[in-house]
Amino acid sequence: MTAPQSIKMPQEEYAARTGLGNLLGLGCCLEAGPALSGICAATECRIEDAGTGRPPGPFCHSIKKSVSIRVNPWLKIVTDCQFCGEFVILFVSFSAGSCISWVAFLNSKPTNHNSKLRKLVPLLLDWFRANARELPWRRTHDPYAIWVSEIMLQQTQVKTVLPFWERWMRELPTIEAAANASSEKIHKFWEGLGYYTRARNLQKAACLILDTYGGRFPKAFDDILALPGIGRYTAGAISSIAFNQPAPILDGNVMRVLTRIFGISENPREKKTNQLLWQIAEELVLLAKGKKPDSQYACSHLNQSLMELGALVCTPRNPQCSECPVKKLCVAFQEDRVEELPNQTKRAAATARRFVAFVIECRGKFLVRQRPENVVNAHLWEFPNVEVNGAAGDAAKIFESLFGIPPPVLRPLPLVKHSITRYRITLEAFHVRLKKVPRTSEGIWLPRSQFDTVAFTAAHKKLASFNANCIMIDR
Repeated sequence: MTAPQSIKMPQEEYAARTGLGNLLGLGCCLEAGPALSGICAATECRIEDAGTGRPPGPFCHSIKKSVSIRVNPWLKIVTDCQFCGEFVILFVSFSAGSCISWVAFLNSKPTNHNSKLRKLVPLLLDWFRANARELPWRRTHDPYAIWVSEIMLQQTQVKTVLPFWERWMRELPTIEAAANASSEKIHKFWEGLGYYTRARNLQKAACLILDTYGGRFPKAFDDILALPGIGRYTAGAISSIAFNQPAPILDGNVMRVLTRIFGISENPREKKTNQLLWQIAEELVLLAKGKKPDSQYACSHLNQSLMELGALVCTPRNPQCSECPVKKLCVAFQEDRVEELPNQTKRAAATARRFVAFVIECRGKFLVRQRPENVVNAHLWEFPNVEVNGAAGDAAKIFESLFGIPPPVLRPLPLVKHSITRYRITLEAFHVRLKKVPRTSEGIWLPRSQFDTVAFTAAHKKLASFNANCIMIDR
């Protein structure tokens, strides 16, 4: 059998060949033989016959039922789309051993358009109303408070964020307070959350809001999107949650929920698939707009329901499908493919890195240094350290190369293990007590009592808070 042909023709010619009149005609054959499938050139959605199993490509526009009629030389299939309910007519002819698929959509949308999406919206809203977690940023519609929570929640779990958000809002309760805070205070309040660029961008955005909008958080989606550190997801979250605007969101939780519900088997981060997911998310929040009984919060609750469902029920591992409010509409659940989806590329293998650090004490003070700009953990503080390749290096030689003097005694401290993105870091630390300050000692000398005044990197905070205490005891 030869490879499938791909043909497009003007609507007039299509109508003349099929005798169907005013239909949007377009042709695209993807598979030969009895697997009848095609792509709608208007919507770029894939279509296939129910007998072929899952869609072979990145789209979930699939036929849920069909009636086949032989009209030589065409095989005519009348059906409706599982995704949106749109009425579909699929024509297939066999010529010289190849399969040519013809797809047509009615110009006028039938009453069952978006039937699956329409069913999803009330189910999600009802579930969220009954099951939403009690979180402090859900008790307010202050866009600043919601913005801070969304920035903190990027790459960070809710339970981790809670105390940081509460402290931030207590110490920096307004946009003006955040804009006018010192860099040291911003980093200190963020200490332990990681991804410190988020904090610096938040302060840059606060300054911009103060200068451009007089300290009032902008309401327009494009104005929010233009702020430093805010992407499409965060702008959509703030717009919908703070202002109940029908702006879509798509984060990891929502992506997982939608790929499972619609049985999308392609990598959700690939461009076309990602565009489809944004389209679905937008359709859902638009359908939610004005829904009773909480019409003034419907867009907010719809978006939060998707996030909440992904966090509590539709989890990456061991999802609680029996408790899912939309399991009857979920393709992955019906086809027993929940564990397969979403189909994401495997993460890069973890990389081991090893560092040697020195907790140097002289006359009751400890040497610390600030990391430079434009590096990971920029502006944070740490004890002097150096990365070593492979096995542990000779600590005494490393110390002498850094400070120009041999160490009197190196007292090993407990190993500190830490992860940053894909790096697995082992920090081997030594306590060194000196009688006088070495000539080559960049940084500042702090007494133990002032450790809390600077923001340490996560690994070095462990040294500062735990191991340094051990040093003070062992005198």
